[in-house]
Amino acid sequence: MTHCLYIISLTDACRINEKISGVKGHFVSPRYWGRSKKTCSWMISVPNNKQIHLNITTTWRNFYSPGCDFKIVIYDGSSRCTSPLLAKLCEISKNKFKSKDNRAFIEITYPYYRTVPEFYVFFTAMEKTNSKSK
Repeated sequence: MTHCLYIISLTDACRINEKISGVKGHFVSPRYWGRSKKTCSWMISVPNNKQIHLNITTTWRNFYSPGCDFKIVIYDGSSRCTSPLLAKLCEISKNKFKSKDNRAFIEITYPYYRTVPEFYVFFTAMEKTNSKSK
């Protein structure tokens, strides 16, 4: 069974499958609020012999999404359709993650009815270890 959903609506601030590569970098999620639910996504890739270390922070001190309608989902691979789930965050209680390989796919789903925080996602390519998350 696949957990792939197709997303058709976009805004200029919300990109789908934005590709980011390198040995180190970061991106900031848009602060979106509007009349419809939106999902933004990013695919991070680092050199083949490395794994990705992620650090996610937010502008809100106590981020919590009741019912998990606003969430960050991290997949351990290049897509949500074919990669295993690494983490699903409805609150920031844990913010450091490691991919098993050299790709990670991140989705942020925004609800339609409220202002949401910006998220800062920092990544670094590191030597592979056996542990999945820190």
